[in-house]
Amino acid sequence: MARILVIEDNYEFRQLLCLYLGEAGHSCEKIERGDLALETAKEAVEKGGPFGLVIIDGHYLPGKLGTEVCKELRADPAFADVPVLMISVLRPEVLRESLKGITVEQFMRKPLQFEDVVKAVAALVASEKGGPS
Repeated sequence: MARILVIEDNYEFRQLLCLYLGEAGHSCEKIERGDLALETAKEAVEKGGPFGLVIIDGHYLPGKLGTEVCKELRADPAFADVPVLMISVLRPEVLRESLKGITVEQFMRKPLQFEDVVKAVAALVASEKGGPS
């Protein structure tokens, strides 16, 4: 299963999301601030436990917008290929300009069902391993 970095400012949403992901066998590291994301990801690599997936709030995060965090992650060769699942209350069309040239493997719009996120994560993890979801 995957080690997942969850970057989400809403405490209840973050906790519930990681509860569902944990029940599916994944492990989560949770942060609420966008400006801590790259540092957290780099520390994980240094400690020998890089993240296999990033789930990020697409826009509203304290310290740095989710789209800016995504750009930073994609610009760093150590994280350029880590799949990103972006979750936002905003429609993808609204975020399109700020994500221009940045790959996001999956986008989901809030409100959502946590079971759907677990399914999306399973598919992303399987595609990274080259297997069926």
